[in-house]
Amino acid sequence: MKKTKTKQKWWKLRGADSPPAEYNECYLRALRRLAVTLNCHAPRSSPFNTASRKKSDLELQDIFRQKKIGSIDANAALVNHELIERHQELEDFDQAENLFYGDFDFSCPRGFKNIVRVTHRSTPAFRKWSFERLLWPTLETPQAEAERLKKRAGETDAEFMMSCASNYLLKNFWHNYVHRQIQDLYSEERHYSHNISTLLYYFLYYLSNYRNDERVKWDFYSRLTLDIEQLLTNTRSFLDSSYRLALLFSDERSRIPGRRQKSFGKFADWDQGNNKPFDLPLSFMSELVPWGLTIRRVRDDYVHRGHEALPFWGSDDVFFYPYLSGQKVSPMPDLFYRSDSALQTAEDSMKPIYLRKFVVYAVAPIFAVEQVLGRYFHDLFSSKYGPSSLDDFACPFKANPSIQALYELVGQNKECLEREIYKKTYFI
Repeated sequence: MKKTKTKQKWWKLRGADSPPAEYNECYLRALRRLAVTLNCHAPRSSPFNTASRKKSDLELQDIFRQKKIGSIDANAALVNHELIERHQELEDFDQAENLFYGDFDFSCPRGFKNIVRVTHRSTPAFRKWSFERLLWPTLETPQAEAERLKKRAGETDAEFMMSCASNYLLKNFWHNYVHRQIQDLYSEERHYSHNISTLLYYFLYYLSNYRNDERVKWDFYSRLTLDIEQLLTNTRSFLDSSYRLALLFSDERSRIPGRRQKSFGKFADWDQGNNKPFDLPLSFMSELVPWGLTIRRVRDDYVHRGHEALPFWGSDDVFFYPYLSGQKVSPMPDLFYRSDSALQTAEDSMKPIYLRKFVVYAVAPIFAVEQVLGRYFHDLFSSKYGPSSLDDFACPFKANPSIQALYELVGQNKECLEREIYKKTYFI
């Protein structure tokens, strides 16, 4: 009598070069759930809404196959699993240390609007090892014994394990999303903040020493245009990072059109015609719109229109033109200009302004953004996860060396901090 060969259960298969097809389907199920959640708040562009998140994996599989986004089905538009293949033989330690985690991309594919395609590039090590460690889940009983988790009524063992594997992968994918969307943005904001602090150190050094050293004066003269251009460029990038960070934690994101969510500049252009105020944290960013548009205008003159920040050495200070010659502009308040006319040209609109006052005007809101956003995030996280040290979330502005000199510069020019000054846009 022949013995019937029992087919081995898919989650117990071991030794193959790649996981079975069932595990690859678990990948797709997890990616679909991620895509549904990321696209359910844009019902005009996506076939999903918040109710879609409650559907089963099999129901979502059918919906993705049937629903169209443009001329293609939702699978092709919203989910993409790319398998990274490594043909060289590597030690397990090298794979675990450097080649384990893959990469994610959360972006809108070309030809579409206001949707997020989830692309995951998985490594052989992650696919193989995550599958080989897939076990039937257990619960610890009151007697400290391991008890197998019971499956749902009518569910087969294979379906139950696919559900478990999909949930594990989904949890891992969300962990990657949080790192990419939040921690990367925070690191990006820190990067621009540190760049600004370094540039400010040079401004402080030159402003303090140009009178006493001719070489310092000419060095200052030669690099002033580049330093101002970099200060404004990093300030603009800092605003973009801070805006996107605030947007992640805002319940009012849906109020802002999709393309206006990409940068602070696009948001600022749109917000000028917005009559309904925002709640925290977007209200912080909305207050910065007039100042941010001024920074963008001056920066664009340097980067795109070939403007140069030619300095003028007065007996008491350094002056420069933050706008193009012959340009009709809305002037800054009088306190930014020298009271006498020794450096003034024939046209009133072409007066040079104090460099140190403009530097204070350009960077003071950065201090404010970091403080208010830091306190907001601290209060938010404390309310969810319990009290914590303010330093953990306060996004402190760090500059090396001589941060104290920077605060002294701001303190010496407090008149540049009047709230009314930041309610208008200049040089437009």
